[in-house]
Amino acid sequence: MKTGRFFRYLWRLNAVLISLAAGGVCVVAATVVLSELSCGAQRRRAVEAAPTVVTDASDKLYLGPVHAVEGSDVLRGDLLARDDMLGIGSSGYRAETRNILYLDTQSTEARWLLPDSARIIAEETTVWSADESARSRRPIAQLALVKPKTADLELAVGALLIFDPSGRRLTTVAEGVRVLNHASLLDHDTILVLYERGRRYARALVDARTFEVKGVHDVAVPELR
Repeated sequence: MKTGRFFRYLWRLNAVLISLAAGGVCVVAATVVLSELSCGAQRRRAVEAAPTVVTDASDKLYLGPVHAVEGSDVLRGDLLARDDMLGIGSSGYRAETRNILYLDTQSTEARWLLPDSARIIAEETTVWSADESARSRRPIAQLALVKPKTADLELAVGALLIFDPSGRRLTTVAEGVRVLNHASLLDHDTILVLYERGRRYARALVDARTFEVKGVHDVAVPELR
């Protein structure tokens, strides 16, 4: 009898503790949701108050923070697409880069890197100079993989572009590219670019000064058995 009564009390105590724990989890979850909703509302108000840079307001595009481009006389700001999906437990919201705006510091001129805002800059990387010292290094080129807006961005293919850090010169390295794997200086005059196209790896050599594509070759990868 005493043993049965003890276990009944123990089960009741466990039930109370489980209820309290579940209630605590619900309170924490509600707090996180309310915090995210408040952050999202503040972000939307900030976007709506920002200068209008795109005529089509349905895309909800806005210009991100503007910063100086190292080693140049221009400022850069990314044109972003707001994502209203709630990211529970995250520190912010995802944003798609649709274009890049360059502003000349010596004048009131501004220019876009791309002719429209319909595509997405899925990847971007910087090619640095060959100087060994980190302090004396400087960016000499940017590479960007621009893809059409699609539900599955990883499988989509697009144009691989190379341009100078000030955004004044733009060249297409290749079309139909799915992934940009690597870009770096091969020597003082040549940039090596490795990318994936047509389910194969391709290697492109680009003139580091003119951005002319000097040669493209598939990489022979032996199949493992």
